[in-house]
Amino acid sequence: MPHHKFIELLSVIGPLVPKQDTPMRMSTPPGERLALTLRYLATGESFQSLSFQFRIGRTTIGEIVMQVCTAMLNTLKETYLKTPSSEEKWREIAELFLSRWNIPNNIGAIDGKHIVIQKPAFSGSHYHDYKGNESIIALVVSGPDYECLYADIGTNGRNPDGHA
Repeated sequence: MPHHKFIELLSVIGPLVPKQDTPMRMSTPPGERLALTLRYLATGESFQSLSFQFRIGRTTIGEIVMQVCTAMLNTLKETYLKTPSSEEKWREIAELFLSRWNIPNNIGAIDGKHIVIQKPAFSGSHYHDYKGNESIIALVVSGPDYECLYADIGTNGRNPDGHA
C-alpha cells in the first residue's frame, strides 16, 4: 500500500480507534493498530506470528483487528460497498458486462468462500463446515470492473452453498 494511501486511511479511521495511556502501560498508537490490521488482512498471518512481530499479546491483537475492521467498515462502506439501488444502475452494469466481457444479461459475478475461524464458545456444530473446519461464509457479488457490488460475510459455515 502506498504511504499516502495509508496516511489517508489513517486520517479517516484513526480517531475511531484511539486508546488512552495508563500509568501501567502505553497504548498502541492508531497507526500501529492500522498497520497490524492491514498486515493480518493482507497475509492471513496468525495472531501468534503478529504477536512476535509487533510485540503485542495475541488477545490484544484480536481486539485491535476487530476494532479497526469495524471502524473501516463503518466509515468506508458508503464509498466502496455501494449496492446499485435503481434499475438504471443495474442496466448499466449489464451493458458493461456485455461490452467488456461479452456476457449478455449478467449483473454480477458471484463467489463464496469459507473463512476458517476459531470456534465460538458453546456453538456446538453451528460453524462446522463440510471440510471439517469451523468457518463463516463470505459471499461477494463483483461488477465488470472487479468492484464489489454486494458482500454478505458471517453466515455460519454449516449452511450449504445454496443457503449462503
